[in-house]
Amino acid sequence: MPLLRLYRVLLLLYPRDVSERDGREMIRLFADLVEQERKAKGRFASLRVAAHSCLEAPWSALREHRRLHKGRRSKRSEAKLATVLDTMGLDLRFAVRTFRKRPGFTAVAVLTLALGIGVTTSMFSIVHASLIRALPFPDPDRLVMVSLTRSRANEPPRRLRWSYPEFELLRRSASRFESIAAFNVGEFNLAGDAEPEHLEGEVVSALYFDVLGIRAAVGRTFAAEEDVTPGSHPVALLGHALWRRRFGGDSSVVGRAVRINRVPMTVVGIMPPWFRGLSGRADLWIPQAMGPLASYPGQLTDHQHFHSVVARLAPDAALRDVVAHLQVVGNGIAAVTDHEGDAVWSATALPLHQARIDPARRRPQLLLFGAAGFVLLIACANLVNLLLARSASRERETAIRLSLGSTRGRLVRQLLTESVVLSLAGGILGVAFAVSVTDVLAVSLPERLPSASNNYAQLSEFAAVGIDMTVLLFAVLISLATAILFGLAPALRATRTDLAGSLKQRGESAAAGRHKSATSGMLVVSEFALAAILSVGAALLLTTYARLQTRDTGFDPDNVLTFWIQPPLSEYTRDEASLFLERVLEQVSQVPGVESGTVSLCTPLMGCARHSLQIAGREWTDDTAVPVVGRHYVGPQHFETLRIPIIRGRAFTPQDRQGRPRVAIISATAAQRFWPNQDPIGQRVWFGVDPPGDPDSSWQIVGIVGDVQYRAIEASYEPDFYTPYLQFTRRYAYVMLRSPDSPDVLVPKLRRAVAAVDSELPIYDVQTLQGRVAVALAKSRFNALLLGGFAALALALAAIGIYGVMAHFVAQRTSEMGIRIALGAGNPQVFRLVLRRGGTLVATGIVVGALSAVILVRLLSSLVYEVNVTDPRNFLAVTAVLTIAALLACYLPARRATRVDPVQVLRAE
Repeated sequence: MPLLRLYRVLLLLYPRDVSERDGREMIRLFADLVEQERKAKGRFASLRVAAHSCLEAPWSALREHRRLHKGRRSKRSEAKLATVLDTMGLDLRFAVRTFRKRPGFTAVAVLTLALGIGVTTSMFSIVHASLIRALPFPDPDRLVMVSLTRSRANEPPRRLRWSYPEFELLRRSASRFESIAAFNVGEFNLAGDAEPEHLEGEVVSALYFDVLGIRAAVGRTFAAEEDVTPGSHPVALLGHALWRRRFGGDSSVVGRAVRINRVPMTVVGIMPPWFRGLSGRADLWIPQAMGPLASYPGQLTDHQHFHSVVARLAPDAALRDVVAHLQVVGNGIAAVTDHEGDAVWSATALPLHQARIDPARRRPQLLLFGAAGFVLLIACANLVNLLLARSASRERETAIRLSLGSTRGRLVRQLLTESVVLSLAGGILGVAFAVSVTDVLAVSLPERLPSASNNYAQLSEFAAVGIDMTVLLFAVLISLATAILFGLAPALRATRTDLAGSLKQRGESAAAGRHKSATSGMLVVSEFALAAILSVGAALLLTTYARLQTRDTGFDPDNVLTFWIQPPLSEYTRDEASLFLERVLEQVSQVPGVESGTVSLCTPLMGCARHSLQIAGREWTDDTAVPVVGRHYVGPQHFETLRIPIIRGRAFTPQDRQGRPRVAIISATAAQRFWPNQDPIGQRVWFGVDPPGDPDSSWQIVGIVGDVQYRAIEASYEPDFYTPYLQFTRRYAYVMLRSPDSPDVLVPKLRRAVAAVDSELPIYDVQTLQGRVAVALAKSRFNALLLGGFAALALALAAIGIYGVMAHFVAQRTSEMGIRIALGAGNPQVFRLVLRRGGTLVATGIVVGALSAVILVRLLSSLVYEVNVTDPRNFLAVTAVLTIAALLACYLPARRATRVDPVQVLRAE
């Protein structure tokens, strides 16, 4: 060590007021620091030092690599690099040794960071899966969804799917695509040696798999000639999960025939395990040419828009040029197909990775991700406070290092290294926490359900929530960013010190103490402001969930079991459908324990079919004025089964069937909206394609019943019309049965009852009506509980933060407390002094947070139900909870302050 540096240190240690104990401590610290400096300045001539420490091994290996290739660099550069690597290894060893000596501090710091990083990583895994993750297809940027567009006056353009005749025109007209294919979701019944099974599948063009770049895992996909002549090539592809579950993974199933909707089809291939189609739910694929025979008779001829179209851009085609080209092509197709009305029809293309995202789900996910970021910021603020308090106890160590000749930059690097070690440890624990949390979220996510507004929103593996390499990389980056965020300010502050003052005093200087107290106070204010924002948002969503739970939905879900039956659409004509459903309803109603039963195309809270309405004696000025109402095809005991009250008129009877006058029952909202000052009973209406004005096709209203919520639970009541299924219905239906028996006991009996009508007809989607209510509440429950958990975690971290600050405040002013007590101050006065300090910080944070929340909670307006986002009661409740938590956190430090012994304090002074 240079004599000049030693001389400077001796001058600083010369004052007589340095105690013998402090002198011995300084000498010990001197020895450690001198040894560390000597090692840092030395040069390594060989690899023998590599075995000195496991932490030194990576750096030594790198130095040996550089030594073997020293011709590439100058000796000076090599020396500098070796010095940097040496000091980095020493810094790491010193950081680990320091944290081992302070296990309490280390545990609190790592756990705080683990919570913040874990929560943020978990939410990022959700956002990444649903909004960011790349499609699992070759060249995914060239994949687009092609849609029809319809524009009307005073309405935004709407994207629609295609009819198959329109798709054929598009395929012949569009020239900017390398390949193009249509697909739609189909429902299939698979029969054979085992029990019949219902499957969801896709009816696809032969080029569907070529467009996506997918190959079969076993066998092959469809050939072009298999999608030309309707019904000529009965072939099918099986999903990997179905193949393993139903056929035991036997490869010999390829080439064998299976019965799909009673049609024998030859299996030609097995798809890869991760692929379930663009719908994300497919276990089976058949060609479009087989659709009329095995799926829907009008598959290739119907003008309904139920075909989605996916295409792969040509290598030289730009998306902007393709969109312009499709506008021209779409106008031509609309002219040929003669769309009625005053709407303007065209076509457009949207990148598949963008089309898959349901806009209704984007905002909640981003808001929750932002809330997780708030939790991380609070955790960082807590760590800053911990490091500031720790820097006070290390001020003398810092002063000695500086006096030995260490530069401020060198010390900042050492302190940042400690922050990085803490952050990476917290990141590792946070990832472990995120893995367990993400598993729970993946099960409870309402986004797992397909989107009603976007049938291709969920793309199988790509939509699965989990921890992959991208999420791990995010966790690493957020850990390093966190280290800089919470470590830089304390490091800079710790190295800005008065050498003489720090070496003379036992503790930190008064000026430094005031500065650190002010900084800690600002951090506490920030923590409580962020906690207040999260708490207000959580209060809004929890209030919404509570109100939705208690909302009157118009029916009684208790003891009602529901299941879906769907015979092949090609099996029964529309006239035969009602007789088929009547036989099914008769069989299941005879099952012991069944009190009553009905059928309908939907259950409450799931969304139902809607039709345009014409009323006798009224004419609508244009197409936009024609009302659209809910239409339900139900059984005679429908209102009895669901306990829907009959307000006026009568219910349906078994005599309301084909050949008898058509009758209808309306909801109270329909009566009020269409006949506000009249008696609707006896009025006549027409639905959809019914010829308006024809008495034989009209429906006469015979009753009024209470409103039932068929749409989303938070939506308002809509006008609903009920008609007897025995007069007109579809070929498929939900069966709803009221029974006090357990579903486990009832379902096997129901399967046998349905098999008595059709041995190849499975029942599926078996669920209690209470369970369907829970599904309808899932989105609101998930958002409320998750944001509520974030708010609770933020409140806990903020309480820990105010506790640490107040404990440091009391420790820093112990002498003042003792003198106050010695001069006659009572315990209540000292207690109030501490509470006043903590209360001022908390009150400031709550006020700042409440004012910010008034602006930010408006982002939640689309997620709340019958709740005013600026309701002062929520703000008052949040203020009360935060205040109580803060007072409890300040209680222990305040109580400790009242127990200061003035005699011991004065003796120490």
